[in-house]
Amino acid sequence: RLEYNQAIETEKPDVLFLIARYLDANAPISGTIHEDLLYKTMSDRIAYFESKVKIKVILLQAFPLAARLVDLEKKRTAHGLPMLP
Repeated sequence: RLEYNQAIETEKPDVLFLIARYLDANAPISGTIHEDLLYKTMSDRIAYFESKVKIKVILLQAFPLAARLVDLEKKRTAHGLPMLP
């Protein structure tokens, strides 16, 4: 993480492309969303990137892993809920 931050500060990019696959992005929220540690961590990282990039930060593939989505769909259908489109 430190090397990554140093590279961004050294390069001072106009545009930054981030490719992220968070394993826990669909974890249940603890308390309110603004109290949730995962939300705070992700929000703080994006704010850091935005402060170092001149024009825009672009998030690519900012979705949880497909295996996690399969587990969520199984839970939904087990409770009689329809599958998500």
